[in-house]
Amino acid sequence: MRVLGMDIGFGRCKGALDGKTAEFPAFVAAPSALDLGEVHTRNLLTDPDGHVWIYGEDAVLEGGLRFTLAPDKMRRETERARMLALLGELFSDSPMGYVDRVVTGLPVAELSPFKDDLIALLKGPHKFSVGKRNYNITIGDVRVIPQGAGAYYSLVLQDGKEAASAKAFSGRSLIVDVGYRTVNLVTLDGGRYVPQYSATLPKDGIHNLHLELRRGIARQFSGYDVGIAEVDKVCRARSVQIDGETTSIDDLVEAAAQSLGERVIEQIETYTDPRSVAKVILTGGGSSLLEPVFSPTFKNLVVPSQAGLANALGYLEYGKWVERREAASPHDDETEAAATSEE
Repeated sequence: MRVLGMDIGFGRCKGALDGKTAEFPAFVAAPSALDLGEVHTRNLLTDPDGHVWIYGEDAVLEGGLRFTLAPDKMRRETERARMLALLGELFSDSPMGYVDRVVTGLPVAELSPFKDDLIALLKGPHKFSVGKRNYNITIGDVRVIPQGAGAYYSLVLQDGKEAASAKAFSGRSLIVDVGYRTVNLVTLDGGRYVPQYSATLPKDGIHNLHLELRRGIARQFSGYDVGIAEVDKVCRARSVQIDGETTSIDDLVEAAAQSLGERVIEQIETYTDPRSVAKVILTGGGSSLLEPVFSPTFKNLVVPSQAGLANALGYLEYGKWVERREAASPHDDETEAAATSEE
């Protein structure tokens, strides 16, 4: 049985399949007047309706890139382009294939309203092309769980079975998933989703850190503007190039991270008492920025070794776990699996 873990984020798209991972910036753009036969060949995608897109880094270079902060993103044609691009990256060696189950996630606040839309987007046949390669990928079953829960499963499961480290997470765990647009607080009790202690913080993602960093750079460097498409690179490099010279902005990055981290910690305490959880799992693409802020407050903090990919890897593990449960007892699986959905 073939299982795919897919994390279609606002900042980056990530996936895990058959020991292979893929990751790229979640940007897509409609190509302008350029020679499609020679430019952007590798990241040029044609969707089933004949629309042509450039994705990833090439979308940034092309300009006019499109990304959305709207909660109904999964119903947009640009989001289908992101999903197809991720399939193209993962199936680059075998463009004709079948996936028995895809496991993915949505923010806590979007799980109920958009779960069915996401399943409809993913399920079924997908005929598209990337560059000169034609794809025909069919997806059977789709499971949607809370975004952030994947990080937990990446820590407690190995090849779909309970890992040796699982006992350390047998109590209540709070996952703080730092994404581009949102921060998700997901509470799991022995692996079971606890919705009343889970929430989406809609204005505290890395996007807000980037905005604050841009303002700080503009103040320090006489109005110098780092475009929204470039600020992630600047943040990761912790430096800017001005007049051909590279200048460190460590202090500005740390100040923006401190501000975001303190806001998130303050809001965590309005949803749950951190002392009631055995582990606080900090994950997502922004986790490395917030770890220094979280560490003094949460003595039981855990950061996955591959925090940026942890959701995709955990979705894959969860899918394998469901497969094993179904093989052992199909009827019992429905009860267990539902505990990680919004029901």
